[in-house]
Amino acid sequence: MEFQDNGSGWAPDWLTALAADPELARILAGAVILLALMALGRAFWLEARPPPRGGFHVEGIHLTDGDSLRLGGESYRLTGRDGPFNAPETRAGSRGRDGVPVTEREAEWGAKALLHGRRLLTRGSVLLPTGERERYGRPLAVIRLPDGRDYGAEMIRAGLAVGSRRREHDHWNARRP
Repeated sequence: MEFQDNGSGWAPDWLTALAADPELARILAGAVILLALMALGRAFWLEARPPPRGGFHVEGIHLTDGDSLRLGGESYRLTGRDGPFNAPETRAGSRGRDGVPVTEREAEWGAKALLHGRRLLTRGSVLLPTGERERYGRPLAVIRLPDGRDYGAEMIRAGLAVGSRRREHDHWNARRP
């Protein structure tokens, strides 16, 4: 890249050429504004579209671990259509809600569960609140995947969650990742 003295300092050639051609600058500015508006419109459309039948559109980025999700400032505890499930915790060294420390092995399983869950939650996945709350006060919700499968059942089927309300730390600590 070449630099030229443009009178007020050194600038790259492309910037000097842009400053010398107001029509080119106007076209470039219009393109940048159009791209920004398109990005803003897409973001607004994704948030503003109506939820399907009382649910909310969710994707993998909303998961905080294999059985929890954060959406719109609310933290949801996920449950399965066929009943509760529990996935391993993700933060080694921290204490779960039950007060038992999270081991490295459980955290490894937790990372696998989170990754698998994020792969499952693609565009078209729907969070359906049940209207109930767990014992810690978070609302319970079921996730329906785009093809109609139940997220909780898929996590259990993959071996990355167990059908239980309580944390199964002994289960994860006994398994090799």
